[in-house]
Amino acid sequence: MSRPTWNQYFIDIAEVVATRSPCSRLHVGAVIVNPRNHIVGTGYNGPPAGEPHCDHSCDCNPRWQAPDNPDWSPFLIPPRCSEECNSKKPCTLSDHAEENAIYHSTTDILDYSTIYCTHLPCMKCATEIVWHDIKTVIYKTPYRDLSSLDYLKENGVKVLDFKQLV
Repeated sequence: MSRPTWNQYFIDIAEVVATRSPCSRLHVGAVIVNPRNHIVGTGYNGPPAGEPHCDHSCDCNPRWQAPDNPDWSPFLIPPRCSEECNSKKPCTLSDHAEENAIYHSTTDILDYSTIYCTHLPCMKCATEIVWHDIKTVIYKTPYRDLSSLDYLKENGVKVLDFKQLV
Protein backbone atom coordinates (compact mmCIF):
# COMPACT_ATOMS: atom_id res chain seq x y z
CA MET A 1 0.00 0.00 0.00
CA SER A 2 1.42 3.37 -0.98
CA ARG A 3 1.22 6.41 1.24
CA PRO A 4 -1.15 9.17 0.17
CA THR A 5 0.29 12.56 -0.66
CA TRP A 6 -0.19 15.28 1.96
CA ASN A 7 -2.88 16.86 -0.23
CA GLN A 8 -4.78 13.56 -0.54
CA TYR A 9 -4.39 12.91 3.18
CA PHE A 10 -5.80 16.29 4.25
CA ILE A 11 -8.64 16.39 1.70
CA ASP A 12 -9.65 12.90 2.86
CA ILE A 13 -9.71 14.17 6.45
CA ALA A 14 -11.87 17.14 5.35
CA GLU A 15 -14.35 14.68 3.83
CA VAL A 16 -14.50 12.69 7.07
CA VAL A 17 -14.98 15.92 9.06
CA ALA A 18 -17.89 16.82 6.73
CA THR A 19 -19.74 13.66 7.83
CA ARG A 20 -20.29 15.34 11.23
CA SER A 21 -22.46 18.03 9.63
CA PRO A 22 -26.11 17.83 10.71
CA CYS A 23 -27.23 19.85 7.66
CA SER A 24 -29.81 18.00 5.57
CA ARG A 25 -28.79 19.78 2.35
CA LEU A 26 -25.01 19.84 2.17
CA HIS A 27 -22.14 18.42 4.22
CA VAL A 28 -19.01 20.57 4.13
CA GLY A 29 -15.72 19.97 5.93
CA ALA A 30 -12.53 21.99 6.35
CA VAL A 31 -9.07 21.26 7.75
CA ILE A 32 -6.44 23.91 8.50
CA VAL A 33 -2.83 22.79 8.30
CA ASN A 34 0.19 24.83 9.36
CA PRO A 35 3.36 25.03 7.21
CA ARG A 36 4.79 21.97 9.02
CA ASN A 37 1.79 19.84 7.92
CA HIS A 38 0.26 19.74 11.40
CA ILE A 39 -3.51 20.02 11.68
CA VAL A 40 -4.42 23.10 13.72
CA GLY A 41 -8.17 23.20 13.13
CA THR A 42 -11.12 21.33 11.69
CA GLY A 43 -14.71 22.37 11.11
CA TYR A 44 -17.97 21.38 9.51
CA ASN A 45 -21.12 23.31 8.69
CA GLY A 46 -23.85 23.31 11.29
CA PRO A 47 -25.70 25.37 13.87
CA PRO A 48 -24.13 26.37 17.20
CA ALA A 49 -24.10 23.66 19.88
CA GLY A 50 -27.51 23.14 21.40
CA GLU A 51 -29.40 24.82 18.56
CA PRO A 52 -31.82 22.87 16.34
CA HIS A 53 -30.40 21.29 13.21
CA CYS A 54 -31.11 22.60 9.73
CA ASP A 55 -34.12 21.26 7.87
CA HIS A 56 -34.01 21.51 4.11
CA SER A 57 -36.67 18.94 3.35
CA CYS A 58 -38.92 19.68 0.41
CA ASP A 59 -42.08 21.54 1.36
CA CYS A 60 -43.44 22.18 -2.15
CA ASN A 61 -46.27 19.70 -2.07
CA PRO A 62 -46.90 17.80 1.18
CA ARG A 63 -49.01 15.13 -0.56
CA TRP A 64 -45.86 13.82 -2.24
CA GLN A 65 -44.32 13.19 1.18
CA ALA A 66 -47.23 11.47 2.95
CA PRO A 67 -47.26 7.66 2.60
CA ASP A 68 -50.60 7.62 4.46
CA ASN A 69 -52.11 9.74 1.65
CA PRO A 70 -54.15 7.52 -0.73
CA ASP A 71 -52.53 9.26 -3.75
CA TRP A 72 -49.01 8.52 -2.54
CA SER A 73 -46.89 5.87 -4.23
CA PRO A 74 -43.15 5.20 -4.02
CA PHE A 75 -43.18 5.08 -7.84
CA LEU A 76 -44.57 8.59 -8.32
CA ILE A 77 -42.07 11.28 -9.17
CA PRO A 78 -42.77 14.53 -7.34
CA PRO A 79 -42.95 17.80 -9.26
CA ARG A 80 -39.76 19.83 -9.52
CA CYS A 81 -39.15 22.08 -6.58
CA SER A 82 -39.90 25.77 -6.89
CA GLU A 83 -37.31 28.40 -6.00
CA GLU A 84 -39.24 29.05 -2.78
CA CYS A 85 -38.90 25.42 -1.71
CA ASN A 86 -37.28 24.82 1.66
CA SER A 87 -34.81 22.43 -0.02
CA LYS A 88 -33.30 25.34 -1.99
CA LYS A 89 -32.96 27.82 0.87
CA PRO A 90 -29.52 28.40 2.39
CA CYS A 91 -28.87 27.85 6.08
CA THR A 92 -29.48 30.92 8.19
CA LEU A 93 -28.44 29.63 11.61
CA SER A 94 -25.44 27.53 10.67
CA ASP A 95 -21.80 28.48 10.71
CA HIS A 96 -19.79 27.36 7.73
CA ALA A 97 -17.08 24.70 7.90
CA GLU A 98 -14.29 27.18 7.20
CA GLU A 99 -15.53 29.53 9.94
CA ASN A 100 -15.68 26.70 12.46
CA ALA A 101 -12.19 25.50 11.52
CA ILE A 102 -10.82 29.02 12.05
CA TYR A 103 -12.74 29.73 15.25
CA HIS A 104 -11.89 26.37 16.81
CA SER A 105 -8.26 26.22 15.72
CA THR A 106 -5.63 25.37 18.31
CA THR A 107 -3.74 28.59 17.63
CA ASP A 108 -4.51 32.24 17.06
CA ILE A 109 -1.75 32.38 14.46
CA LEU A 110 -2.89 30.89 11.16
CA ASP A 111 -0.40 32.84 9.03
CA TYR A 112 0.83 30.92 6.00
CA SER A 113 -1.47 27.97 6.72
CA THR A 114 -3.37 25.94 4.13
CA ILE A 115 -7.08 25.21 4.40
CA TYR A 116 -8.41 22.06 2.76
CA CYS A 117 -12.15 22.29 1.96
CA THR A 118 -14.62 19.85 0.53
CA HIS A 119 -16.16 22.85 -1.30
CA LEU A 120 -14.77 26.16 -2.56
CA PRO A 121 -15.38 28.69 0.23
CA CYS A 122 -18.17 31.24 -0.19
CA MET A 123 -17.43 34.97 -0.13
CA LYS A 124 -18.11 35.25 3.62
CA CYS A 125 -15.60 32.49 4.38
CA ALA A 126 -13.13 33.88 1.83
CA THR A 127 -12.98 37.13 3.79
CA GLU A 128 -12.26 35.17 6.99
CA ILE A 129 -9.49 33.28 5.20
CA VAL A 130 -7.90 36.51 3.98
CA TRP A 131 -8.31 38.19 7.36
CA HIS A 132 -6.57 35.29 9.14
CA ASP A 133 -3.70 35.32 6.61
CA ILE A 134 -4.27 31.75 5.40
CA LYS A 135 -2.21 31.60 2.21
CA THR A 136 -3.53 28.53 0.36
CA VAL A 137 -6.99 27.09 -0.25
CA ILE A 138 -7.32 23.59 -1.70
CA TYR A 139 -10.91 22.62 -2.51
CA LYS A 140 -12.59 19.59 -4.06
CA THR A 141 -15.98 20.86 -5.30
CA PRO A 142 -16.69 24.30 -6.81
CA TYR A 143 -19.19 26.58 -5.07
CA ARG A 144 -22.16 27.86 -7.09
CA ASP A 145 -20.87 31.44 -6.79
CA LEU A 146 -17.28 31.72 -8.04
CA SER A 147 -16.77 35.35 -6.96
CA SER A 148 -14.83 34.16 -3.90
CA LEU A 149 -12.26 32.58 -6.22
CA ASP A 150 -11.32 35.97 -7.69
CA TYR A 151 -11.47 37.65 -4.28
CA LEU A 152 -9.06 35.13 -2.74
CA LYS A 153 -6.62 35.40 -5.66
CA GLU A 154 -6.76 39.22 -5.64
CA ASN A 155 -5.78 39.10 -1.96
CA GLY A 156 -2.73 36.89 -2.47
CA VAL A 157 -4.28 33.54 -1.56
CA LYS A 158 -3.28 30.63 -3.77
CA VAL A 159 -6.42 28.69 -4.73
CA LEU A 160 -6.05 25.15 -6.04
CA ASP A 161 -8.66 22.72 -7.34
CA PHE A 162 -7.77 19.37 -5.76
CA LYS A 163 -8.79 17.50 -8.93
CA GLN A 164 -5.99 19.26 -10.81
CA LEU A 165 -3.42 18.19 -8.19
CA VAL A 166 -4.09 14.48 -8.58
